[in-house]
Amino acid sequence: MSDLVIIFIGAAAILNVCVSIFVASRNDLETFQKVAQIVIVWLIPLLAAIGIYLLNKDSDEVKGKLSNFKNFGKDDRGCTNHLDP
Repeated sequence: MSDLVIIFIGAAAILNVCVSIFVASRNDLETFQKVAQIVIVWLIPLLAAIGIYLLNKDSDEVKGKLSNFKNFGKDDRGCTNHLDP
């Protein structure tokens, strides 16, 4: 085999391992979801690894934006505090 093919296969394997570890370490996925996503990563090596990583990364960004509303109305500028004497 040519050196380029070996480098490509090695890079794809490293990417699959990294995405598999990323998916396995997530706390918001159930065990079945983790196993299914890792199997898909290894069945469709390059495309699935990139797609599943981006899907889960986007999920983190949406959760980060929504968590900003957690303390809405609890600060001293909230509408509930103007009633206090």
